[in-house]
Amino acid sequence: GDRTHGVVTESGEKIEADIVIGADGAHSMVAIKSGIRKRWGKDQITLIPQLDFACDEQRMDDVIGPAEMVWFGPYCGAYQVNFRDGFHLGLGQWLENWDTRPIEMIKRILKIPAFQAMCRSVDAELREYQIHMLPWMPHPGKTITDGVMLIGDAGGFPCPLEGEGIWHACWTGKIAAEVAAEAISKGDVSETFLREYDRRWKQSPIGREYEYGTEFVN
Repeated sequence: GDRTHGVVTESGEKIEADIVIGADGAHSMVAIKSGIRKRWGKDQITLIPQLDFACDEQRMDDVIGPAEMVWFGPYCGAYQVNFRDGFHLGLGQWLENWDTRPIEMIKRILKIPAFQAMCRSVDAELREYQIHMLPWMPHPGKTITDGVMLIGDAGGFPCPLEGEGIWHACWTGKIAAEVAAEAISKGDVSETFLREYDRRWKQSPIGREYEYGTEFVN
């Protein structure tokens, strides 16, 4: 008909639902198939190459502790996210701006002497090469239609300052679940009712970030 009534899986299984919450990442099939939007434009989404390292757990504690790191040098900035027994090294660029292979760009970070010294100090060993896409915009796109809400990367919610998105996915997911419960209990899952979702995330700490979104991205 004229609205979403559930999803069809890759195996063809049909799952009916009064509301579908799209939590399916940057290339959201829920967003595309429901007509909320098409694929993100090249100036709206970044490509993120990332290296995953395994490290000695005790040395991670002794040397790095609770710190976070950003590496400057051959790139404007590469992030290092530290875990109990390893870390991720990644960087990103809008699709329209890549002028070299992503893996070649991140290899430049590996040549920084201070990075090499840090790796030696924690017995770092390369474990996996990963790559993913991440929306990075001044403001999220359209997030609702009849019977559908988009959260996290699917809705374009990563922080407009540095692209962090886990916290934003948790916040928008919680708000969407609460609004979905209210909509179903009232028997109204229309876009008009689901505007409550937009109203609430805009009033949350997520919304405060987007008040300065254009400045953050620039």
